[in-house]
Amino acid sequence: MEKIGIKLLKICLIFILLATTISCNRQDELRLRIIANSDSYVDQQNKEIVKDAIKKIYEKNSYIDVKIIKTELKKYLNDELYSEIFVELKNENFPAKSYKGKIIPSGIYPSIVITIGEGRGKNFWTMLYPEFFNISFEDENEIEYHSYIYDKITN
Repeated sequence: MEKIGIKLLKICLIFILLATTISCNRQDELRLRIIANSDSYVDQQNKEIVKDAIKKIYEKNSYIDVKIIKTELKKYLNDELYSEIFVELKNENFPAKSYKGKIIPSGIYPSIVITIGEGRGKNFWTMLYPEFFNISFEDENEIEYHSYIYDKITN
C-alpha cells in the first residue's frame, strides 16, 4: 500500500512539474502568421513575396509591430498587392511543432496576422525572435505525441 502512495505522489509531482513548465514556456513570444488569399500558385507566390518583405523589415528593425509592418510593407510591395493586405494583432492558436529536437509548444500566442485578400489559402507561420525567424512552418502537423506516464505504465 505504501508503494502505491509513493508512486501516486511521484505522478502528482510530475504533473505539477509539467504544468508549470508548459505554462511558463515562451507564452509571451510574438508569432507571425501570413495567410494567402487562396491555394492557387499565384496567391501562394504572393504569400512568399509578403514573407520576404517581412523578413527585410525584421532585419532592419530591432523591434517590430503592426504599425511598423503597415508602414514598411508599402516599400517592398506593388500597390495592387499592398491594397489587398490586412495587418492586425490577434491572439492565435498554434499547433505544436518540432524543430531540431526542440519542441515548440502549441497554445494561444500574441500574433501579427497578415491576411492577403480573403485569407482562404494555406498559411505560413513562424516566431518573431531570432532563434526561429528563418524557420517556416506550413499547415501540416509533424509532431508525434507520447505520454511519459503512459509509456512507463504500459512497459
